[in-house]
Amino acid sequence: MCNIINRTIAYIIYFKFYFLSLIPISLLYQLHIIISIVNHFFKYRITILHKNIKIAFPNKKNKETLELIKNIYHHLYVIIIEVIKSTVLMKRILSKG
Repeated sequence: MCNIINRTIAYIIYFKFYFLSLIPISLLYQLHIIISIVNHFFKYRITILHKNIKIAFPNKKNKETLELIKNIYHHLYVIIIEVIKSTVLMKRILSKG
């Protein structure tokens, strides 16, 4: 029973990614901007990120640290968008081969 539930959840997640991947990449990047705004209010692991940056770069000022964190989140969202987009691309590549 648990296996059926897990498979169902996996299919639901896959189809959500699949339909998102059908959206043109330019619109997905605009979605990235919306997600960035939402992320301003709900930071993912912000305290750990701050702590690690302070350890790695003890001489950085607070403004530089915040800019680095902003860039890290931007890069994270770009990776997420590219993973979503690759759902369709991999299917196309596999169907041609």
